[in-house]
Amino acid sequence: MKKVKIFLLSLFLLSSNFLGKKVFAQEADTMLGVSPTIVEEVLTPGETNVRRVNIFNLTNRSIPIKSQVRDFVGTSDDEIDLDESISSKEWINVEPADFILEPQSSQEVVLTITPPINAAPGGHYASVFFNPVLPADFGLNKSPKVLTRVAVQQLYLVRGEMVEKMELGWFATKDDINFGSHLIFETNYSNNGNVHIVPRGKIFVENIFSKKNTEIDLENKVILPKSSRKIIKEVDSGLSMGKYRAKMTTYYGTEQKKLESEWYEFWILPIWWQIVLTLVLGITMIIFIRVFKFIKNAK
Repeated sequence: MKKVKIFLLSLFLLSSNFLGKKVFAQEADTMLGVSPTIVEEVLTPGETNVRRVNIFNLTNRSIPIKSQVRDFVGTSDDEIDLDESISSKEWINVEPADFILEPQSSQEVVLTITPPINAAPGGHYASVFFNPVLPADFGLNKSPKVLTRVAVQQLYLVRGEMVEKMELGWFATKDDINFGSHLIFETNYSNNGNVHIVPRGKIFVENIFSKKNTEIDLENKVILPKSSRKIIKEVDSGLSMGKYRAKMTTYYGTEQKKLESEWYEFWILPIWWQIVLTLVLGITMIIFIRVFKFIKNAK
């Protein structure tokens, strides 16, 4: 039982590092806020849990708010295609669901979470949105305004056997030939376990003489169970012209299991090469078109 508690605590601490405790949606002089931005709970099937969150209105006008419980939404604001078995949106009741936020005030909202008696062990996820319902004339008499919705991410663990199992799909640079030292690395992970994972890793870059040139930290992103995720890392490497190879090493889970990619080779060329190649290609196309027209007219 003690090991289970340590596992759950470690998992929540990892996920807490990538999400803050309070967030504000801001544009111009309008602002909404929510605290906390993440609710983490260890649940027992059939038992009810209650959590409270606060919504803030830092504007000078009243704002009607309408809540919405959806499947987990990532930072891109695109709803992730969750496996139905890990969704928890049907477990959550929001009270009050709709309310009016007075100027410079806050509203406490109660989240009642009740997993079904047959809830599967492991991670279950959802997002609770608080959407401003704005009047049609909002912002018409002044400069344009945007009032963004805010969300509270729901990360639950249902008691039982926890399985941490992740695979590395592929690792590469976006382009085999890169003009300039700006590089885009892409890594694809698959989480085949039943709990969310936050992998931590580094990219090692060497030149053709196997001399290490740079180390790059990977972004810490949550990978949900039964899903895959591509993680993109953009960096100004500062590397000069030449042929290089890169390898990614990552660690995941409470036992810090190791995954390592194969070496991936790529080139870096000066930016002016791209300009020269573009000009050469353009001139070649013009010559080809003129020669084609000349031959056609000569017939």
